Amino acid sequence: MYPVSLLYKDKIKSTNRLFKAKITIEHAAGTIVLEDKDLVVNTLMFSESTQPSEDFIIGGTTISSVSFSIFNKDEYDDIDFDYTKVFVEISLLVRDKIDAYFMQPSQPSKMPGALSDEIWEPVPLGIFLVDDVKRQLNTIQFKAMDYMINFGLSYSLSTISYPTTLYQMYIEACTTCDVQVGTFDFPNKNYIVSKKPVGDYSFRDIISSIAELSGTFAKVNRVGALELKWYEPTGLVLGPEHRESLLTGDGVIQITGVATTIDDIVYIAGNDDYAINLTSNPLLQDNYEAALLVVYNAIKDTSFMPYTSSWQGNPAIQAGDMITQIDRLGNIYPTLVTNVTFKYRRKSALSGRGLPIIKKRYRDAGSKMVAQIVQKVEKEVGDKISGLEQAQTNATDLISKMLGGYLIEDKENAIIYIADNPDINLASKVWKYGIGGFGYSSTGKDGPFNTAVTADGSIVAMLISANIITADMVKTGILQSEDGSTWINLDNGSFNFKGVLQYVDGALTISSPDLDAVLDDANDYTDTKVAAIPVVDTSQFAPKVFGGGLMEMSDAKGFVAYKTLAKTEFTQLYPDGLYRVSNNGATKRPYFFEREAKLVGNTTYRRWTASEWPTDAEMIAYLNPYYNVTLPADFIGKNFKVVAQAWMGDGVFINSNVDKAMRFAAQDASFLQIQDMNGNVWDGFSATPTAIKNTGQFRIYAWQWYNYNTGTYPNINQYRVGQNYKVLIDAIA
Repeated sequence: MYPVSLLYKDKIKSTNRLFKAKITIEHAAGTIVLEDKDLVVNTLMFSESTQPSEDFIIGGTTISSVSFSIFNKDEYDDIDFDYTKVFVEISLLVRDKIDAYFMQPSQPSKMPGALSDEIWEPVPLGIFLVDDVKRQLNTIQFKAMDYMINFGLSYSLSTISYPTTLYQMYIEACTTCDVQVGTFDFPNKNYIVSKKPVGDYSFRDIISSIAELSGTFAKVNRVGALELKWYEPTGLVLGPEHRESLLTGDGVIQITGVATTIDDIVYIAGNDDYAINLTSNPLLQDNYEAALLVVYNAIKDTSFMPYTSSWQGNPAIQAGDMITQIDRLGNIYPTLVTNVTFKYRRKSALSGRGLPIIKKRYRDAGSKMVAQIVQKVEKEVGDKISGLEQAQTNATDLISKMLGGYLIEDKENAIIYIADNPDINLASKVWKYGIGGFGYSSTGKDGPFNTAVTADGSIVAMLISANIITADMVKTGILQSEDGSTWINLDNGSFNFKGVLQYVDGALTISSPDLDAVLDDANDYTDTKVAAIPVVDTSQFAPKVFGGGLMEMSDAKGFVAYKTLAKTEFTQLYPDGLYRVSNNGATKRPYFFEREAKLVGNTTYRRWTASEWPTDAEMIAYLNPYYNVTLPADFIGKNFKVVAQAWMGDGVFINSNVDKAMRFAAQDASFLQIQDMNGNVWDGFSATPTAIKNTGQFRIYAWQWYNYNTGTYPNINQYRVGQNYKVLIDAIA
């Protein structure tokens, strides 16, 4: 449970509660602060969980999300909201204003001092990155996801040396994926991993495996740090007065063991009545019994009653909380929270999900059946199966860790569906699982199932990966996609990939796609981010894509990037420099883009108290926090605009006076300013100051501090630190 005051805990129980919302959006050109008047009623919703499915597991790495709609305004037209940072905060009115009557009721006089003021207690829902934006005439719809999405980077980017420990792997994953470390101690942290996992793993896969071996789930907390934790007691009791409905399971779930199978040998700590299976964990490479025992001891006391409930809601409740539910008959159910859906000013939902023991055994038996089929195919196909194995690994990841989806059970026919719509008859993307096997259809619950494993041992999937179709079978002619949008002519070498990249009639053309079409879901977003920015995730301030534009290369023009298909405005590299050209080439405006990152500066400051050192001591180190920019000569005397973006040396993006992602900071601030050489601040968009206009020179000022007050760390009075910054300059006359 997010830490709140006793006053909050008392007030939240009431049926007469008053909330207010605050949403802060940081975009490339500034910050937008939204309040209730800006939000479309009944659209703000937040969800988080500790596991991706109904099965109770360890090692979950689910992504928390928030969605909302705002009223559209003209001032939003030029703002690119994709991958902007969003802070969401819900405040509860915990005390009204107090009026005191000193003379008589007809002559009220407010009490002086703090007691006369309203008190609102804020609860952050988290820090999110906008993943999907839909603009309509009157509204804009947003969907955003927390920093867990950053761990979609390929684990091939890891540079850690092996053998290493789980703790060192966890720290490297957070550092590489630009997420704050939120846990510094966990079970099995010193377990040695001898070799780097082999396969197409992401950092999220590795974090999941670390969480499994530590008996935890992984979750990005409300201030943006990755935590490895297990269910924690809160003392919270929910009764009928707080709920609209409560549906409990058939019996208590009790973890009885942790097991793995290595080379047909089963290792288990505890027993297999309700055991967690770690067979597929790539980090479990040695000392199996000892490692499993540590995991088992960490989770063996976990016992809860599964349930689903509709209730009045509390933004401070988190997935991972242990609570108590009491029904209308007075029955008491110790349980926990695996899934939270908080709907602002509406009915919300809580659930503790876990398969009953019979269904779990049935599902585990199905998993063993699939494993036996894979082993059979391996023996028959031998080395050729490697591509299929990788495809199955990818499929497992997509299914077990996918974003969204609905679990639908047809108990009468013993069929389980996972679909993209809660109504199975309206769903298009469907996984269907039953006694005859399982398969995937992109056209609804009745198929056809182009990807399937059936009970008779047949597999229909990834034929090319299995080497059933090989390149030497294709001799000549045109290879073409089903919809005709992608083709390669093997006879003359021409090709067309979705109209984006094409070589036709001796000309090579690159058309920039619509960004929403390319990044239409979280998986596409992750893949594109990896391909485009393999080391530093700068998705929060990704450059604008030329929507519907073209890029052409030729001897006559060199490189030209058209803003639109009409080709009336474009950027062209001329012999004397880079220019933005408009009005069909009649107007040339100089363009300056300093893409290379530059060191801005570093400053550190720390003060220790006598309890830590014999006497007070401090360490101070300063470097120049300015970066000077000199524009080309053809900017001098002209009005121009400047966009400056900065991020810390480790890749964390900052913006002017806003960075609330500090994990412990009692106070924090960051500065990003454009100044003339005398320190006068310019916003980069209003009229160009004379001192800058006449010289073509300005400077970037960027730095940040955090203050840790007494109490955050018991022995530290104050701690202030700045970081190395890099800067990106974009100027156009």
